[in-house]
Amino acid sequence: MEAAPNFRTHTSTGGPGLGSLTEPARPAASFRRVDESEPLEAMEATSLFARVFHQGPRWLLLLTLISAPWAYGSTREWTIRLLAWQLGIVLAGWGASCLVRREWPRIHPVLLAAAGLLLFQGWWMTLNAKFVFDAALQPTAIESLAAWAPGSVNQVVSWPDVINLSLMLGIACFACDLARRHEWRKRIWLAMAFSGVSLIGFGLAQKLAHAPGIFWQDEKFGQTFFATYRYHANAGSFMNFVWPLVAAWLMLALRKRRSLAEKIL
Repeated sequence: MEAAPNFRTHTSTGGPGLGSLTEPARPAASFRRVDESEPLEAMEATSLFARVFHQGPRWLLLLTLISAPWAYGSTREWTIRLLAWQLGIVLAGWGASCLVRREWPRIHPVLLAAAGLLLFQGWWMTLNAKFVFDAALQPTAIESLAAWAPGSVNQVVSWPDVINLSLMLGIACFACDLARRHEWRKRIWLAMAFSGVSLIGFGLAQKLAHAPGIFWQDEKFGQTFFATYRYHANAGSFMNFVWPLVAAWLMLALRKRRSLAEKIL
């Protein structure tokens, strides 16, 4: 027996009997309604802008992971400010993206609780500071929020420290939210590994070439430098952070069924 054809019925403004034959109501779409007269180029540009707006903070984070160690380890005054601006732009873009998409970031409760406690402690100690020091390192007592509660000894020094702490904890939360996605977890891993391997190679090249200083600039700091760090122990701490990432990536590569050259690359 032949099945009956499946006709779609629509609301008609003509006859009285056809007005009741209507399709079931569909749920309203959550996307922006685009005018049919809008040019296709404008629609594609809007889509491209949305992708850049959403993906921009993520790629900037990867760029920061690579550039921060190369900028003298972000230990000098101008590199510290540069890093703070980079992290601030990343966090601002992440927050704006979450607001536009109307979704909460997914952060592990342990990290969220630890970050909240550290931020509370840091900001409270700064706002409730007891003294400020002048250029001659002479303390001057200031009025605090609560005289009976603990506070910073030098508010001038505490301000940049608590701001940098806030930025670092914010980036940790952003990375936690971003690492839920497999492709971005892999990209973060590779960016950190590439930054470490390239910096170690640069440090070895400096030693082999008997460079007088970082980037072959004699800064009169002796021969204790390595790569972009003035003191080799700081570079060693960075290397100790990087080599487990490289070793783990190498182990995963060796498990794949590929040629030896492909595994090494």
